Amino acid sequence: MNKNWIFVFFSFLFFLRCASVKPPVVLDFSASQTQVTPGTSVEIKWDVENCNTVDIKGIGTNLQPRGSQTVVLNQTQTFVLTARNRDQLISKELIVVVKKQEIKDEPKKSNPVVEKPNTEPSNYLKGLINIESVKPSNELYLNINLVDAHNFPKEVVLYCTVRDQYGNQIANLAPPYNYNYLDNWKKLAEEVAGKDYYIENFSVQEVREDVAPPYSVSFVLDYSGSMFSEINLLENALKVGLTFLRKGKDEFSIVQFDHRIFNSVPLTENVLSVSNIIPFLQLGGATAFYDASLFGFSTISNSSREKIAILFTDGGDNASINYAFDVIQRAREQNVKIFVIGFNRPFGGILQPILSMIALQTGGKAYFPSSIFELPDIFAEIFRMLNVYYIITFKANKEIGNVRNVKLWFENPINKKEIVAQGTYYVKPERLDEPQKSLIVALFENNKSTLREEDFELLSRIAKFLKENPNKKIKIIGHTDTKGSDSYNQRLSAQRARAVAKKLIDLGVSKKQIIEIIGMGEKFPIYPQETEEYQFQENRRVEIVFQ
Repeated sequence: MNKNWIFVFFSFLFFLRCASVKPPVVLDFSASQTQVTPGTSVEIKWDVENCNTVDIKGIGTNLQPRGSQTVVLNQTQTFVLTARNRDQLISKELIVVVKKQEIKDEPKKSNPVVEKPNTEPSNYLKGLINIESVKPSNELYLNINLVDAHNFPKEVVLYCTVRDQYGNQIANLAPPYNYNYLDNWKKLAEEVAGKDYYIENFSVQEVREDVAPPYSVSFVLDYSGSMFSEINLLENALKVGLTFLRKGKDEFSIVQFDHRIFNSVPLTENVLSVSNIIPFLQLGGATAFYDASLFGFSTISNSSREKIAILFTDGGDNASINYAFDVIQRAREQNVKIFVIGFNRPFGGILQPILSMIALQTGGKAYFPSSIFELPDIFAEIFRMLNVYYIITFKANKEIGNVRNVKLWFENPINKKEIVAQGTYYVKPERLDEPQKSLIVALFENNKSTLREEDFELLSRIAKFLKENPNKKIKIIGHTDTKGSDSYNQRLSAQRARAVAKKLIDLGVSKKQIIEIIGMGEKFPIYPQETEEYQFQENRRVEIVFQ
C-alpha cells in the first residue's frame, strides 16, 4: 500500500512539472520594411517569451530572446524564427520581398553624368562617359582599387571603377542614378586557399563628385638627393593633384622628406599654400620614407573627413627609425586610405615588394611607373577614382582565413561580355620580412668630419628612441666617397663615426648602448659610380645599425 502511494505521489509531481513548462510565445517578429528595392537596409526585430533558445535563419543562432539586427538585401529572403522551451517549440516565418523594379512600377529612370570623353588610348583614368555612350567594340575593365575592412566582418567595402581602353570612367551603372543594370553586377566571392566562398547578399552604389565625401589628403613626398634632376616633375604632378580638390570640401597637407622630415604645408584648404614648399636645394639627403609616412598620417589624424595619404618615394628607406610594418599598423588604426607610388632606380632601389605589402595590407593601391613622366597621370587618376566610383558592400564570412582574395563579376550591358575584378585584403596585419635596420643619420661635406646643423634634428630623434629603449644596442659606421686614398678615407670615416657617437652621448645616450664605432672608408658606397653631386653626398655618410 505504501509503495502505491509513493508511485502516485511522484507521478503527481511529474505532472505538475510538465504542466508548469509554458510554450514559447512570439510577441514580435517584424521587419522595418517588407517590400524593398535591392541594396536596401532592413531592420529585423524579435521578442519572444518563455524560451531557452532563439534561432533565426538568415540572422544567427543562440540569440537573445529580444533583439534586432540590420541586414542589406539584394533578393527576397525568408527569415524563420525557431524558439524552444525544453520540449516546447514554436516557429514563425517573415518574408521580405525584394523587387527589381520600383515598387510603384514606374518606368526606370536614369541620371547620366556630364561627359568629358578622352579619345586617345590610355592606361590611366583620363575621361568620364556614361554607359549609354559605350560602343560594342569598346573593351571595359573592372578594377577594385581600395578595400575598407575596418568593420570586418559586419561590413567590407570595395571601391571600384569601370573604364574603357581610352581611360574613360564609365558612369551611370548603379543606384541611386540608374537601377537598370543591377542585374549586371553578377556575383561576388571571397577566395581563400583556392576555394571560392560566394557572398549571397551584397549592395552596389554609385558615388559621384558632388556627393563624394570630403577628404583630408596628406602628400608625403621624397626630396632625397636622387630626385635632383626630376623634382620639377614631382612638383608639377603635385599641382595637378591639387586642381582636383573641391573648394569648401577637401583639405591637404604636404610633408617633404629626405633623412629629415618637414611639414612644409600644414593642413589647409588653401591650394595657394603650395608655394610654401621647401626648395630642393635645402634638402637632397637620404630617405626616411617610413618615418615621413607616419608623420604624414599625424597631420590628418584629427580630421573628421575621410583620410587619404599619397606616399611617393624613389629609393629604399635608409633613414627611418620605424619599419614598414609600423606604417601598416598606423594606417589601419587611423583608417587612412593609402596610395603608394614607387619609382625604381638602379641603386638604392625602392624594395617594391615592401611597398606593395604596405598598400595591400592597408587596403590601398600601389603604382610602380616605368617613367617619372607618368606622375601627373597617376596623381590625376587617384583623384578621379576618389570622386567617381562604385561601392560594393557585403558581410564577410569571419571563419575562412586572414588573407582574402575578393572576386567581382560584372556583365557589360552593351556587348554582354563578362568581366572579373580581383582584389586582396587582410583581416589582420601580418609582419613583413624586412631587412636589418640601417639608418643614415648624418651626411658630410667633402673632406670634413664636422656634423652639419641640419642633421641635429634626426640625431635628436635617434637619441630619444635609444633613451626610451635602453636595451637597444647600435653600431656606428662611417663612410666616405671614392675621392682620396684608401688610408686617408679610412681615417676620415672613423672620425665621422666618432663625431656621431659623441653627439649621441651628449644627447643622453648611454655609452653601453654603443657597442662599436668603426670607419669603413670607401669600401661600401651606396653609389659605386659617382657622377652626380648627390651620389658623392650620400656616400659621405654615417650609418647606425641596430643590433
